[in-house]
Amino acid sequence: MIVEQIQLLHEDYIRATERFKALWTFQQFLRGVYKTFLSGEPEITHDFPALYEEIRGLGERANTESSREAAPYLRELGGRLDLLTKELRALDRNVSPSFVRRFFERVRPQNEKTALQLLRFYFSQPDTDVDVVDKINFLATVAAAGSCDPASSAARPRAELLRLFESVLSTTVWPRPSDQEATAIAYVINEVAGKLARARTFEELMRGALIEEFREVKRGVGVSLAHPEVLMAAACANLSTRSAFSRLYRGEEKVLTQATSRIEDLERKLRHGAGEEALPEELRKFRETRDHVRREAQASNLRAHDVVKLKTAIDDVLQKFDLKVLDTPVDDAEASEPFDEADSAGDDAFWNPSIGRILAIIEIESDGRGALQTGTDGLAHLRLEPWELQAIRRMVADGGEPKNDRDQTLLRSVALRVKAEEENELLRSTADGPRSINLLRRARGSIARAPGLDGKISLIIRVAHESGLSRHVRAWTRTRFRLLRAVADLWLMQDRPLTDRRTN
Repeated sequence: MIVEQIQLLHEDYIRATERFKALWTFQQFLRGVYKTFLSGEPEITHDFPALYEEIRGLGERANTESSREAAPYLRELGGRLDLLTKELRALDRNVSPSFVRRFFERVRPQNEKTALQLLRFYFSQPDTDVDVVDKINFLATVAAAGSCDPASSAARPRAELLRLFESVLSTTVWPRPSDQEATAIAYVINEVAGKLARARTFEELMRGALIEEFREVKRGVGVSLAHPEVLMAAACANLSTRSAFSRLYRGEEKVLTQATSRIEDLERKLRHGAGEEALPEELRKFRETRDHVRREAQASNLRAHDVVKLKTAIDDVLQKFDLKVLDTPVDDAEASEPFDEADSAGDDAFWNPSIGRILAIIEIESDGRGALQTGTDGLAHLRLEPWELQAIRRMVADGGEPKNDRDQTLLRSVALRVKAEEENELLRSTADGPRSINLLRRARGSIARAPGLDGKISLIIRVAHESGLSRHVRAWTRTRFRLLRAVADLWLMQDRPLTDRRTN
């Protein structure tokens, strides 16, 4: 046989061995899932050890002069691997995407290549149903993290990840989109994931249904995951959104824990006085929801809608029994007291996120944009005045640090105005229902800082007026009144009586 034919036969053998490795890994994975969650063993009829020995024997024959005789055996082996693949896929239909995720979270396979082999298996199937797409999304995320630790959010370098996914997809039976289509799809994934990652509070995350939007986008991608660029975009987006959800939920969890503890105290008092059967429906629903959330959290299966249900159950109890938790912080601290700006590290924690976000937007928009513009897409929602934009761009050019008190006052005025407007909108979106304790606390923190800031702006306006700088007087006055209007709107919205909201 000529050298070229031997080479082709050898390549066929390599593909068969790679396929067998994926099938071997997949059957091991199925056994683990069945034992862990389905209390049994999957019924696999094929003898894997015997099949492995046959493949080893074929490798020796494919590299000898009798390679003509090896070709029919390789074709026959391919048919048997097809049957084995169908058998494993039939067993896999009993395994939900949740089982796949929970198996990795509980078992944490030591070999980080396990996820890659499972991806090879799924991409070798013609099935593209929602369950398969969800499983591929999760496994690609594990591969992108380079770790079987489900909490890992660090991603492999882009070039390395692209090579891995290109290798995984080299034998896929799914139709591959064009490079142009893949770039457009990856852009959409990144845009939606970016909105989710930029959410600053759990309320903002849920109010815009960002998680649901992201989930629908990923599922809608479907067979386009067969392109390495799309698969990489989905995996990296999963890592960033998972990190954002965990970060936001940690803050929300503290508030929920405090409110839950307070309601449990009430529940014990009511049960002691009237017995279990006398508990109101709101308390029963709260207890069921609380127990469900705890079970799901313990099983690493907590979802955003579970948290929303618990928040709703908590607010139902708070409104019924008027525990005052919605109108005062849960720890009974006086949230409306102004902070001492001179010595409070907590004051930096208030200002830094808002100011950092504005500086970041200005820096991105200023990069190569030329003339100053206030209406570009990245700046439109900030609604900056021209003099505000000029001053902040100067700060960005100087490393983000204001050179004097006037610049710092202007930057804080813009940051507080934007923050108050956003918090007012969040409160308005839930005007007819229960209000978040955490959101009310943040709103009161914003309101508390307005008087001191207004005093500084008024002083700057007075000095400018005495100096005959009429243009500066008009600019600073406009900045001042816009701030006062935003804070006044926020105060009126957060001070809305509970009875008014119930009657709407």
